[in-house]
Amino acid sequence: MTFVITYDDNRTDKIVCSAPDYVGFETHFDKPIAVLETGRLTYLYWLAWHALTRFKRASSEFDTWVQTVAGVEINDSDDNVIRPLENNQPTG
Repeated sequence: MTFVITYDDNRTDKIVCSAPDYVGFETHFDKPIAVLETGRLTYLYWLAWHALTRFKRASSEFDTWVQTVAGVEINDSDDNVIRPLENNQPTG
């Protein structure tokens, strides 16, 4: 899942969430990742913050960080598709 974060000063940042972020979410909230479908914004913001923190692109606590954020959007465009690094070997 890829997020685009827009800050109050109009800067944007893009981050990809992966397994460590999903596991962190389930541990932190004690809920399955499937609850994202409920549409609760706190969950999306927390996931984006967790990924940014994991990659050392955010250093403040969640409550401080979220005060600087204007919005978080899910970016599900085709350029986010993970493609294999190598072609499959021919068989036969």
